[in-house]
Amino acid sequence: MDRIAGRQAIYLDNNQALEQACAELAFSEVLGFDSEFMRTNTYFPKPGLFQLGDGQQTFLVDPLGIDRWDSFRTLLQRESLILVIHSSSEDLGLLRSFLGVLPANLFDTQRAAAFAGLGYSLSYQALVKNELDVEIPKGETRSDWLRRPLSETQLDYAALDVEYLVEIQQRLQAQLRERRMLEWFEADCRDLLAGVPDEMDPTAWENAYLSISSAWQLDGRALQLLQKLAFWREQEARLRNKPRSWVVKDAELQALAEKLSGQDLIDEAAIRRTGVFSSRFADREAQKLARFLNQDREFARPASPDLLSRPLGGAVRRQLKALQTLARERAETLDISPELLARKKLWLELLENVASDRLPLWPPGLDNWRRELLEPAVMAILAKGGAE
Repeated sequence: MDRIAGRQAIYLDNNQALEQACAELAFSEVLGFDSEFMRTNTYFPKPGLFQLGDGQQTFLVDPLGIDRWDSFRTLLQRESLILVIHSSSEDLGLLRSFLGVLPANLFDTQRAAAFAGLGYSLSYQALVKNELDVEIPKGETRSDWLRRPLSETQLDYAALDVEYLVEIQQRLQAQLRERRMLEWFEADCRDLLAGVPDEMDPTAWENAYLSISSAWQLDGRALQLLQKLAFWREQEARLRNKPRSWVVKDAELQALAEKLSGQDLIDEAAIRRTGVFSSRFADREAQKLARFLNQDREFARPASPDLLSRPLGGAVRRQLKALQTLARERAETLDISPELLARKKLWLELLENVASDRLPLWPPGLDNWRRELLEPAVMAILAKGGAE
């Protein structure tokens, strides 16, 4: 384990060094965590560095030199450990895809800052400045973290990203306890962990068509084909480890579904005749795609127009505005951001559930302390409908 000059950080680039560090940290109650990764031309992120800090020591873990991760997995999953991460979603996704684990307990400092009334999406640099009056440079944000050797500037930047997390966690926890919001925050952190997607679960791919923004224009066989096509793209993106749009774009999927919906036989020639794809793409993919579309495949949730987001009508827009006003007024009384109380996406999901008589009515992101706080006023708005 080599100590980085000028900072109390230890660089770990082999199995033995990692295992030794994990043994040293085995009884820690709180650990700061961050990661540096690249995802410009792949589906799965490529880890370039993991950072750990207990408030006394900082460890920089080089994944390019390590192939035994059991001790690291065990450390992160300890029931008595709180892992402190700022804006945790991407870091948690990387832990799940690369190591297949998630921490037992999470403290997201960005979310905690929102509960503390400091702003909804405060950056780590701004939070450190606000709480500790320390300036942190941003110079290596777009650095190449897969290049070796990493520069001293990169290593220093990476170490700073976890150096203050434990101290900030203690400060924010005290503030939330004083504001009587600690239980709400802890519930949100549990929800953040529960919401990390399992990217290798094929059942989740069945709903991939729902993310295509103009899919509401389709119904019947065209929508069924779009569900199959989107599922195929999810499968291919993972097999090739390429971004979805590199496999095929949303607009191409939808155009193909529309043009094939009136065809009795879907074969390679039919796909070529649609003119959706270039001849080069068709040469490479048309036969395989036709074979996939002709397979009998039963989805747990078959494609349904009722599940799609549609453009808002006037009445729904008025209801949305009333719900957003409610959130803003309640947030002001609590001294928190309206987005923390309820984001537009969640209100839209609630309104879509109402319009489609879909149960449960309350989306998971609202069916918690937010529902307890807002339900009477929300139900009054829904009962009123979109009346002026």
